[in-house]
Amino acid sequence: MRWILQAMVSLALIGVGLAQLKSPDGRYEVAYTSAGEYEANVEFKDTRSGKVIHQSSSSGYQELKYREVVWSKDSKYLALISRGTRTSTELVVLQFDDGVVTEVKLPNYGAELLKQNPSAKGGRYEWHSKLRWEKSKLTFRCAGQWNDGSGDPEVNPANWYHYDVTLELGAKGGPKVLL
Repeated sequence: MRWILQAMVSLALIGVGLAQLKSPDGRYEVAYTSAGEYEANVEFKDTRSGKVIHQSSSSGYQELKYREVVWSKDSKYLALISRGTRTSTELVVLQFDDGVVTEVKLPNYGAELLKQNPSAKGGRYEWHSKLRWEKSKLTFRCAGQWNDGSGDPEVNPANWYHYDVTLELGAKGGPKVLL
């Protein structure tokens, strides 16, 4: 079922027709509205009122601006991976609460990852993939470089990390990083 939803969203968000994706409870929908060569526009609507409650744009390199879009089962959160630069992606989490949409301020999990390697200096090219929800916890695969250098993991694989990161969004005091 998840792969069907992912395929629908991918088609919608790269501009093949006007597809829509509803939240699991049916209250909200994500609708692709337009796109240019370097931009994708998405509207978030309240299905009860039909009103647009939030708009989002993603600009970046290549055609696929939103790589993954996944709702939490309780329809409170929507996680999106958007294409940033040629060598990075961006993770965005939106919270839906009684018709109001806010972007969740995520903790600096990249810094937590770099602490895993004492010889890390800098690091860049962060990639996100494989979004999945379990209650209010979002888990995803994060890959990147320990140190600045070659951007190709095949050239210098020892310089690359691959971690599953979990963000606990319902935690008191804000989201927490669980590695």
